[in-house]
Amino acid sequence: MRIKFAILIFTLLPLVYLIYMVTIHSVNVPSYDEWYYIPMFEKMFTGTLTFNDLWAPVNEHRLLVPKLILFLSVRLTHWNLNYLVALNIIVGIGVFLILVRFLLREKKVFHDQYYFFVFPLVSLLLFSLVQYENWLWGVQTLIFINELAVLTGFYYLTKDNLSYKHLIFAFLAGLFATLSHLSGLLFWPIGFLVIFTSQKTKRIKKKKQAN
Repeated sequence: MRIKFAILIFTLLPLVYLIYMVTIHSVNVPSYDEWYYIPMFEKMFTGTLTFNDLWAPVNEHRLLVPKLILFLSVRLTHWNLNYLVALNIIVGIGVFLILVRFLLREKKVFHDQYYFFVFPLVSLLLFSLVQYENWLWGVQTLIFINELAVLTGFYYLTKDNLSYKHLIFAFLAGLFATLSHLSGLLFWPIGFLVIFTSQKTKRIKKKKQAN
């Protein structure tokens, strides 16, 4: 019990430290790409914003989902970027939780309960300040949304009893990933490969059990 409590503390420490550092260093001032959206904010408030403005690529990315979140934030918070920074951390926690779900599902690979020792390492890597730009810039919500969507999609695609419901959830997650960052396009070929290999593995196991 003491070991598990210590592991819990070490798992939470990187997150607590991240929140502390973000609280100190975040400023409610637009940075870099965030200035790009100001003309679209004007269109939104004058009622001239169109779907083409939302669908138009930013560099090579289709950022439909992040744009909708950003515009909703502007409406509700008058573009207080601290709320988007907080959203970055919340979505980051969601990424951590889905990784924990993966680990718990594969705990049979680890000896006894030693899989608990992986949690602090995952927390340290995910909540690292090395990616401080992503944590401190509200516009970088797109990175964490993409990560959460991709991991959620793969979580459902790797279910033992893959069903149509799981495929629908995975499809929706892949769609969110694709409309959040260009790298989300990789979800589709990798996802089909995951389905193919997992089903092939199941058929091999069934043949071995039959023999």
